[in-house]
Amino acid sequence: MSTKKALFRTTLFAVFSAGSVHASAQSSVTIYGVIDTGITYFSNIRGSSAWSESSGANNPSRWGMIGAEDLGDGSKAVFRLENGFSSTTGAFASSAQEFNRAATVGLQNSRYGTVSFGRQTDFMVQLLPVTGIIGTIYAYHPGDYDRIAGEFLSNTVSYESPRWAGAHFGALYSFGSSVSPASNTGRGLSFVLDYQLGSLTAVAAMTDLNGVNINPAAIGLAKDFGEALPPTLATGINIDNLSTYGAGVSYTMGSWRISGAYSRTYLRALSVTETLQTGDFSMFYHVSPAFIVSANYARSAGLNGRWNVGSAMADYFLSKRTDVYVATVYQRVGSEGQHAALLFQTPSSSASQMAVRVGMTHRF
Repeated sequence: MSTKKALFRTTLFAVFSAGSVHASAQSSVTIYGVIDTGITYFSNIRGSSAWSESSGANNPSRWGMIGAEDLGDGSKAVFRLENGFSSTTGAFASSAQEFNRAATVGLQNSRYGTVSFGRQTDFMVQLLPVTGIIGTIYAYHPGDYDRIAGEFLSNTVSYESPRWAGAHFGALYSFGSSVSPASNTGRGLSFVLDYQLGSLTAVAAMTDLNGVNINPAAIGLAKDFGEALPPTLATGINIDNLSTYGAGVSYTMGSWRISGAYSRTYLRALSVTETLQTGDFSMFYHVSPAFIVSANYARSAGLNGRWNVGSAMADYFLSKRTDVYVATVYQRVGSEGQHAALLFQTPSSSASQMAVRVGMTHRF
């Protein structure tokens, strides 16, 4: 190799190396994830007790990437990609989507806020920290029709403000999607307003969607929208509109935290509008910095059904990233022909159903 060629290649390498160092100083990508696995006992699944090893009942098992590029003057280009999976089988949570939980790109400014495009949750999920919902997914409200567990919408654009004097505001619009799995075939709207001051947190949110699918039989109902429901209903009912509103408050006092929330959901189908409302209350106590015990009660009524749900949980942190827990949920229903059905579980053959879970969660 000639001296001139060697000098040229050395210089070229130095230029590209300097550029790479500069880029890395201005950009960042973080890989993160949660793995939640446990064994659950169910008291009644179609008349028989059952044991199950499952993933994501306390925290959805997922991995993702977030990144930011500094554009100067307090502005950044940001993105998030997040995929759910089963820690017991290794399978994707959705075989049709590589990033079923989030796929967004946007612009963020420290003074003006963040605009994001893509697939993301509506703002009802921001009520979760101030509801009485604790522990496993089985304790969430019937069908998650109030969407507090975190439901995803495709083809969205959203804006979130910075926090001004403790207040924060967000707005989202979804163009809808007919591509399977479709979250809403019509347009969607969502808003949130929350306020934080010391130990107090208050949140109010709403979501309005056209063209969504629900499955009343899966939450133990025998009749809805004026029609009898076969117990084998699998495909659900396509409803014209779902509108849900909620508000909640959380307050911390030393080792105690109390939370309470209320949600009201309207569902329109077959020229009939049904209403589902839920109130819940919870208490959390830090026995030590590493050990938390909690309990909650929630009551739901509407859609020709009534649900009473009580939950309790003991959660011990082995480290900042790893905890082990024991959680129990009991549901009792009270309408004629109704069967108990914990969220996302096969209905009971009776008016009650209980789940007891021992699990472990690791974050990375």
